Formats: sequence, C-alpha cells, structure tokens
Amino acid sequence: MNYMRSLQHKALASLALLTILRASNSPEITDIFVDPFTNGLLFTLYSEEMIDVDNVSSWMSPHGWYYITVNGATFSLDIPGKIPALGQVKDIVIKNNHESGQLAF
Repeated sequence: MNYMRSLQHKALASLALLTILRASNSPEITDIFVDPFTNGLLFTLYSEEMIDVDNVSSWMSPHGWYYITVNGATFSLDIPGKIPALGQVKDIVIKNNHESGQLAF
C-alpha cells in the first residue's frame, strides 16, 4: 500500500514539474509599444520568440475594459511601468496562467 502511495506522490510531483517547465518555456511578451492615432491606439507586442498571430485575440468588454489575450505566452509583470501615461489608459492589469497571458486596460 505504501509503495502505491509513493508512486502516486512521484507521479503527481512529476506532473507538477512538467506543468512548471511548460509554463516557463512559454514565450514572454516583454514590452508593449503604444502609438496614438486620431482614431485610437495601436499596440505592438514585443517578444524575443515568435508568437503565432492566430494565438492573439482582443476584445472590448461592455464595462469599458479592452483585453488582449495571447495563448501559449505570458506577459512580463514589468509592462505596466513601461507604458507611457495616456488619457485613454486608466489602469493596466496582467493575468498569466499556464495556458495564456492577458493584458487588460
């Protein structure tokens, strides 16, 4: 019985390690460049690794928040301090999980 428990614990530990390794191998978006235009803002995401454009989506919520989600990547938590003050951007929130990163403002 203890042998089976030991195997279960090892399997769970291995699964947790693989999850951490997978997340740490995700491309990281390290910078965002914001260009103001008369009809809005253009956001350019920067990563040292290629990110498939099909993994990027964005939408506007009915509550006034704009979201950019990138599947298979994460956002650097340093990004909010790098975005210049703009009248259109009141707050910046980053959420990263094991599947994607999301930037909201």
